[in-house]
Amino acid sequence: MDQQTVINILISGVGAGVVWWVNVIWRMLETLQQDISHLHIKLAENYVTKVELNRILDKLDEIQAELRNKE
Repeated sequence: MDQQTVINILISGVGAGVVWWVNVIWRMLETLQQDISHLHIKLAENYVTKVELNRILDKLDEIQAELRNKE
């Protein structure tokens, strides 16, 4: 085997390793994107509706008024 053949084999091996590594990273990124999408959906399910928020704020106003009346 001559020197050029050895160099070609080494370069192709390194190239294959780089391609494998990039493929692994790409798949990890796709998995992370899916996880973030699922998390976004889960967070949106737990938002307080405007009606519920208004009831909470009204109740807080009542409590605040009662505390001021006791002073």
